[in-house]
Amino acid sequence: MDNFLATCGSLLGIYQMNLQVKEINKEFIKTDDNRLNFVILSILINIIWLFYEYRNGSLFFTAYSLLGLIVQIYIFVVLSYTNPYKDPS
Repeated sequence: MDNFLATCGSLLGIYQMNLQVKEINKEFIKTDDNRLNFVILSILINIIWLFYEYRNGSLFFTAYSLLGLIVQIYIFVVLSYTNPYKDPS
């Protein structure tokens, strides 16, 4: 039962990451510094969880966190390039 719940949760998380990437690619959301700060904080939290899970020997969730980190970095890059508030020079 635990494996089933972990698998369902992981698949739903991957689905949600996929939706976020599609949203970012489709709309190129206008962003502000608060949203970029939120994404940076999310990346930092994900890195901390990545180390925690790796040190506890959970390779599956380490890989899952690594996938989430890659998605968050991608979202950060897209948002930082589409930030209308950055200095054009």
